[in-house]
Amino acid sequence: MRPFGFAIAGTGAIARVHRDAIANIPGAKLVAVWSRTPERAAAFAAESGCEAEPTLEALAGRDDVDAVIVTTASGYHLEPALAAAKAGKHILVEKPLEVTTERCDAMIEAAREHNVKLGCIFQSRFAPVNRRVHQAATAGEFGRLVLGDAYVKWYRSQEYYDQGAWRGTWQLDGGGALMNQAIHQVDLLQWIMGPVAWVSAQTDTLAREGIEVEDTAVAVLRFASGALGVIEATTSIYPGYPKRLEIHGSAGGAVVVDDVLTEWTAAGASEEENRKVLEEFGGGERSGTFADPMALSFQRHKLQIEEFMQAVTEGTPLTVDGEEGRKSVALIEAIYRSARTGEPVTDI
Repeated sequence: MRPFGFAIAGTGAIARVHRDAIANIPGAKLVAVWSRTPERAAAFAAESGCEAEPTLEALAGRDDVDAVIVTTASGYHLEPALAAAKAGKHILVEKPLEVTTERCDAMIEAAREHNVKLGCIFQSRFAPVNRRVHQAATAGEFGRLVLGDAYVKWYRSQEYYDQGAWRGTWQLDGGGALMNQAIHQVDLLQWIMGPVAWVSAQTDTLAREGIEVEDTAVAVLRFASGALGVIEATTSIYPGYPKRLEIHGSAGGAVVVDDVLTEWTAAGASEEENRKVLEEFGGGERSGTFADPMALSFQRHKLQIEEFMQAVTEGTPLTVDGEEGRKSVALIEAIYRSARTGEPVTDI
């Protein structure tokens, strides 16, 4: 039986995370890569032990490719996804799914039309601590959810934005601190707290130069459940601080700092039971991505790619399918619209 064949469209830094994850999955193999710059594709292929293809059609049309992973600039995600769907290949897309809900919808429709799986990378959902918080919130262990907050106070230098012409642009980045860096926390917040019914926001570019998008954003939320919330996102704070997620209910709650549990109280649990949860999920190493975007392990990507393979081969559901991947883009679009108009937004 041949390995499950992956192709990668895009050869930026995140493509290497996917390559390393695939290399550590039994039964998976990276067979081909494509880039808009053929020289980069050839170099990536040489160092990765796979082949470079000249076009998206050639990449997706290979008989040994089962799925295409899209790691291009965010605003280029749609085209490789459409090529893969047309060739009958399953699609796994780096976050964000795309930079507008309109482009997300085109991708979702193409996957549906050609009967292929579509997944979106949100590896933070595969961190055991975040899964435990989601389970607790869903099961009512925190009582009625009252407040949900996400904070991403990171630092990205001027040089970071100057390295690539696509960075900091609406067309290809889709936004700034919210769409690029904080989207993982935005995804976790709405996954745990439920859909957002109302948002009011302010955004600005306060520290970086020569970019079209925000480097600082603040949003106030009301969830459909009635709970309130706050999102703060920035890439302008030196030296950068670990991301933080706070979920609070009428009878308990949790605080997660860089995927490490720091506070936990569950309704009806004894002090000893609460202490054991803190011990189980309170250890581990923090990523360091708050200051260095490449301080990123491939381990959670590996977990999500393994789940994707199982969904393709066994028909099991995806934790983050196209519809789930769209939700964070829709919320961020609403935040941008509120900031632009100065008015609250309710059609999210």
